[in-house]
Amino acid sequence: MYTAQNIYDLAIDLIDERLASGAINATNTTIYKARTLGLLTSWQNEIATCLNITIPDPITDLTQVIIVGDRISGQYYLASQLLLVEDSDRASFFNDKFMENKRLYLSRLPVKIMPLTDVYEVDDGTN
Repeated sequence: MYTAQNIYDLAIDLIDERLASGAINATNTTIYKARTLGLLTSWQNEIATCLNITIPDPITDLTQVIIVGDRISGQYYLASQLLLVEDSDRASFFNDKFMENKRLYLSRLPVKIMPLTDVYEVDDGTN
């Protein structure tokens, strides 16, 4: 079971907001935590769109289980979005890692064969 808290913890590690004791620096991460649920909902919806699945509800609690199976790109997405204003260089790096891992995740999924529907009518001039 992979939760929003797992992704948040990994993103905080990427941002380097752990104290020497291993605890998350609550003083510096209050705003991050407040923004996390909405950002993770956006990330999960983006991955779900790529997978052609529907996510029923937004993420409303850090204990909520992540529905999409992508366990690699979430922390990079979250770190990039949390740092977007305060450190654009690191945000850009994390966004690049997010895109790279997203492509890797999607490329490993089995391909679904779907029938093609011709949506264009060709007028050969006989009508």
